[in-house]
Amino acid sequence: ECGSLKTLFPFSIAKDLHQLERLTINRCGLEEIVSKSVEDSDEQEICFAFNQLSFLRLWYLPNLTCFYPGMHRTTWPAFKQLKISGCGRIKIFGHEESEIPHPLFVIEKVMPQLEEVSFSRDDIAMISDGKYEANLFCNIKLLRISGYSDESA
Repeated sequence: ECGSLKTLFPFSIAKDLHQLERLTINRCGLEEIVSKSVEDSDEQEICFAFNQLSFLRLWYLPNLTCFYPGMHRTTWPAFKQLKISGCGRIKIFGHEESEIPHPLFVIEKVMPQLEEVSFSRDDIAMISDGKYEANLFCNIKLLRISGYSDESA
């Protein structure tokens, strides 16, 4: 319980987390995972490479709004498990050509490698529109759906 924590990593540390394998963040006031760099210009895209990260759990982070507030992209080549619940202010998945600012993941890039994933109601609505190829979800072995109380599901 760390209500006063607003960011987890300073930019200077986050850009060098190539060996991080697991990340769990539970019940705190986090607004951004990585704080904005002082020297960052809004025009230059920054890349965060999490080459070894296979597991990410974000649990009950009601203030979390983005991974990083500036222009960025992320790579997650070893990613296998994603567990997210209680993070209603952040957009978890976005399309590659999406105009949504700062989704946590581009669904076309990350979904094919996931084996375990949790979806919220908003994520289900986005993927149920039928715009994705069937093989996008080919490696999923465990699927969790939370916060979905719509009777028409």
